[in-house]
Amino acid sequence: MPGEPLQNAKSETINMRLCGTRLGILIKRSIMKEHLEFLCKTSFTLCLLLLFSCSSQTIREQPSGGKVRISPRLPVDQVRAEILKYTPTGSSADATLEFARNRLKHLYDGPDYDRRNAVFRHFDEPRKGGESVGSRSITVLLGRYGFNPLDRIDVLVEWAFDKNDRLIDVVVEKSRDAL
Repeated sequence: MPGEPLQNAKSETINMRLCGTRLGILIKRSIMKEHLEFLCKTSFTLCLLLLFSCSSQTIREQPSGGKVRISPRLPVDQVRAEILKYTPTGSSADATLEFARNRLKHLYDGPDYDRRNAVFRHFDEPRKGGESVGSRSITVLLGRYGFNPLDRIDVLVEWAFDKNDRLIDVVVEKSRDAL
């Protein structure tokens, strides 16, 4: 029939368009899949890099005589042991203050020597209350950790001195800074 070749040509053209559209969709899906795989791998790598670069560790002293860094994430007894390496019991108040102001990495401005107030050591058990240690003190906020601003942990270091200005104890306490 005379109209058949024309219809066959039309149906072939339609089939080619459909095939081209399907092929285009397949190519687009393949490209999108490649991009998605690349983004996932890149994101995973960046997350690992961020995780490992934010790890906390104790660095006693920098080779150039820089600041002494003590991680606030360490347990209280380890922080205390590190502090005692630099300011052992019997140290003078002046030497301890110099260390706390100039060598120890901490938050905020340098501490002052409080000649009127002792260190107050808190106990974990509320019924025990606390106790006063020494007659003079130096206090620094060693650090703070936690992402939630309503639930951070502050780490305080307090040096207790007797009336002769000699170090008798170091108290390290962690407190939850929450509303």
